[in-house]
Amino acid sequence: MNERLRSALAQRSVSPESLAEACEVDPKTVGRWLGGRVPHPRHRFRAARHLRVEETFLWPRPQPRAGRRGGELVTDLVGTYPNRASVPRETWLTLLQEARET
Repeated sequence: MNERLRSALAQRSVSPESLAEACEVDPKTVGRWLGGRVPHPRHRFRAARHLRVEETFLWPRPQPRAGRRGGELVTDLVGTYPNRASVPRETWLTLLQEARET
């Protein structure tokens, strides 16, 4: 169970339905978050912003999507930036120029 999320909702007098609307997800999804599921990065960002708390407070150890490169774990851009539009243009260009696979 995510007691931190439950506590933040109670302290801010925000219902799970209201949080779902702010994050543009189904209320059942917020119920899953309360049950311990870690949301998609963009939803973590929106939820934290709506509740006016740090994302890392609500989800101290987010489960980043990751890939492998040379045996080393490489986290996804979405784990670093709140959304794809926040990734600097230069970063995208570098990634595309250095890509070796699809």
